[in-house]
Amino acid sequence: MRIRSSRPKHIVLLASLVTCLACDRPAQQGASPGGNSSEDSIAALTRRMDGRTQTYERILEEKDTLIATLQTAMVLLNELSSVEREIASGQPAAPEPALEPWDQRVRRQLQSLRNRYGELARDLSRSESRLRELERSGAAARTALAEALETTAELRADNERKQSLIDQLSQRVATLSQEKAFAVAQSSARADTIRTLTRETNMVYWIVGTRAELEEMGLVETVGGRQIVFTRIGETLAAARDVDLTRFESIDRRLANTIDLPDGGEYEIVTRQDPAYVDPASVRRDGDRWFATGTLRIRDIRFWDGSPYLILVRR
Repeated sequence: MRIRSSRPKHIVLLASLVTCLACDRPAQQGASPGGNSSEDSIAALTRRMDGRTQTYERILEEKDTLIATLQTAMVLLNELSSVEREIASGQPAAPEPALEPWDQRVRRQLQSLRNRYGELARDLSRSESRLRELERSGAAARTALAEALETTAELRADNERKQSLIDQLSQRVATLSQEKAFAVAQSSARADTIRTLTRETNMVYWIVGTRAELEEMGLVETVGGRQIVFTRIGETLAAARDVDLTRFESIDRRLANTIDLPDGGEYEIVTRQDPAYVDPASVRRDGDRWFATGTLRIRDIRFWDGSPYLILVRR
């Protein structure tokens, strides 16, 4: 695409005009002898000069208009190239505004470019129509008009290519939007799964009751000991092998660090938690047995490493 300076063309056109007028002058003077005919010839030449000068001025104005149109096309090309690079990378060129997602902003930019290329196409059509009218004004302006029309045709072809590119970029934005929505949905699903697994991993259970109540629910059983005459000695109370966790209270071990025991009574811990991780004021030790009273204060979640469920039996 080329745009030449209007000043040299103006000089060439004026030189051609003067040459034409110089060639016309003898013929006009020879055709009408006498002072009046000479004056008429000069007047006719002056009128022709004025007409041709106006034509050339109109041509130069149209070329200036084309130059301005070309500059507009270059600005649009730069903007379109920037948007194309951003879409190709799949990432916004700058942090997204809080109220306008990246894909919406790019769609808005593409629509603006589409509208402005449409205006450019209309300007080119008007310029081409005016140049076609000037083309009919005389053979002397054909060369300048041909160059101007060639420039117009090049701009029109380039404009059509850019509009096609805008359509392709719009489709790419739509594809990226779908991919982004799918990725967001997948990420959300993974986050939900992680939250669920984390919650389930950190869920622990506890229950308090009398020995009779807990044995009836199948949560504790007597183990060990030996029979001597009419009694057994050495028996201990332990958690049953299979327990029904629906009978327990559930808590998140990361969040709950206290368990309030009812009635101010003393309760024996019969499961495998480590009392080293509770407040010493909350428990007392009797040989291998541990008892809690009032509020059991847990200092470290490692208290639950021995067992995820805690059974406390009322003495």
